[in-house]
Amino acid sequence: MRNTVHFFKENDNEKLIENLSSKYNLSIDYSEFMRSYSVIVNVSINPYLFVNFDLKNNIDLSVWAENAYKTQWGCVPHTDGSLLTDEKYKALKEKYPQDITADCDKWLSRRTVDNYNLLKSYLWYDHESGTISEDNYPISDMTVQELFDSADVKGNIETLPQTKGIAVLKENTIGIYVGNGNAIYAKSAEDGIVKENISAGGWTSWFEIPWIQYGDEKSFSNEIKFEEYDEKKKNNLGLVQWAIQAHENGWGYVYGTYGNVLTESLLQDRAAVFGSEVTSYMDFIRHNWLGKRTADCVGLIKGYGWYNPDSGEIVVGSNGMMDVGANAMFANAAVKGTIDTIPEVPGLAVWSDGHIGIYIGNGEVIEAMNTLRGVTRTKLAGREWTHWLQIPYISYVEEKE
Repeated sequence: MRNTVHFFKENDNEKLIENLSSKYNLSIDYSEFMRSYSVIVNVSINPYLFVNFDLKNNIDLSVWAENAYKTQWGCVPHTDGSLLTDEKYKALKEKYPQDITADCDKWLSRRTVDNYNLLKSYLWYDHESGTISEDNYPISDMTVQELFDSADVKGNIETLPQTKGIAVLKENTIGIYVGNGNAIYAKSAEDGIVKENISAGGWTSWFEIPWIQYGDEKSFSNEIKFEEYDEKKKNNLGLVQWAIQAHENGWGYVYGTYGNVLTESLLQDRAAVFGSEVTSYMDFIRHNWLGKRTADCVGLIKGYGWYNPDSGEIVVGSNGMMDVGANAMFANAAVKGTIDTIPEVPGLAVWSDGHIGIYIGNGEVIEAMNTLRGVTRTKLAGREWTHWLQIPYISYVEEKE
């Protein structure tokens, strides 16, 4: 065992391979070993690096670019991030003989992109199938300059915000800003994917890419993580923490939902069931809420009641939480009163006809307000709440000292 440890303390990787070969009577060619290792690392896309595969966003685009750089993707014209096989490479050379130079040969058996497709490969990647295809995420066919022109948020490079996943531009070359003053881009067949400081690269402009959403990491997280007051029973203090994490994680609003991640199939189902409550906002919902957790006003409460912390699932009708609307929840409450008599008890519900929210204490409410606003944090005063109530399907406890 001591000899093996000694081998792994060697700083020289090539010497390490030689020692292992000698020790165990193996025949390991160092160059071939490192090539095979690089190929394995290069081919893999680690899903745990990403915040939200269901929602194309700036944080994950930055991670995608960093991964391409760290795992040494190649730069080959007309490639999209898929593995460059012998068959694909032969076809490329036949179709684009002027573009596929000898410098491209070294990227065989690696993932490769051209400059524009470093961005597009992220959009085209489907994590379930592991494929990169235009069919996975159809986007408009436009040049880099046309994409820049179509952006609503953009500016000169001197005004570059510190937002990961912003695109940077110089002539027809596009890069991905990854923070700390650096951009990653597919430079050339000779250089592959490179990272360089913005100040050294001749970049002239920046813009938010219209095809993705921008925000901080927390706003794209679908992880449910909150402090349960008592995991054995649903209670008012656990509900408060549930509501706070829903707001902080940027949950959206879709009528008839209760905290699950909004997929296209779920959206279509809700549209079929609830009609214009959903169909009137389909474009907005797809652009803003698809891939995020969503709830309607009473669904924000019911989702807490139905949430199983062990499985991470939200199971309709579980834990004694009835599947009722806001008005029925108010009608079923045994303890309630007019809003001017509300006690200082976090986890009470506040109600007006057809709408319900969660009082979190100190004069504040978290509510799934509407499709355009999502889950919001508001002041109790100034809203049109008429009554308060103890939610009949949870326990009410006092905070620990």
